[in-house]
Amino acid sequence: MSTRSLLGAGTALVVLSLGLPWGAYAEAPSYLTMGYYTSGYCDLYYCYSGYYVPGVLVPGYEGGTFPGTWSSARFFIVGALALGALGWRLSSTALLRAGAVVAALGVLTHLTAGLTGGSLCLGVAGACFWVAARRIARGDVIRTVQTGAPSA
Repeated sequence: MSTRSLLGAGTALVVLSLGLPWGAYAEAPSYLTMGYYTSGYCDLYYCYSGYYVPGVLVPGYEGGTFPGTWSSARFFIVGALALGALGWRLSSTALLRAGAVVAALGVLTHLTAGLTGGSLCLGVAGACFWVAARRIARGDVIRTVQTGAPSA
C-alpha cells in the first residue's frame, strides 16, 4: 500500500468514525408526572371553581447507541482529521504523528464504553497516519500531480 493510499484510507476512516456508534445508553421507561388542582377565583359577577390539570407524559427511550457526532469523541475526531489532512498536504511527519496521537487519545478516553465501531475505526486511522509518517520520514515521497505549462 502506498503512502498516499494510506493517508487516504486514514482520512476516510476518521470521517467514517463520526457516524459509527461510540457508546450505549441504558433503557429508560416512560412516566407520567403528577397533575395538580388550580384554586378557584372570582371576578366582578361570578365565582369560578378550580379545575384539575392532568400530568404530562415524559416519554422514555429504548436502549441503543449514539454516534460520534453525539459523543465527546467528535473533538478528537476533528483534531485527528485536521492534523492528518494538514500533515498530508505539507508532507509533515510531525503533524501526521500528532494526528495519530490525537486519534489514540480519542480511543483511550472512550474505552469505558467498550471497543465500539467508532473507536476501532479511529484507532485504525491513527495507525494509518503513523505508518505514513514513518514512510515519509524514511524518504518515501507522496506523488502529486503537477499542472502547468511544460518547460522547454
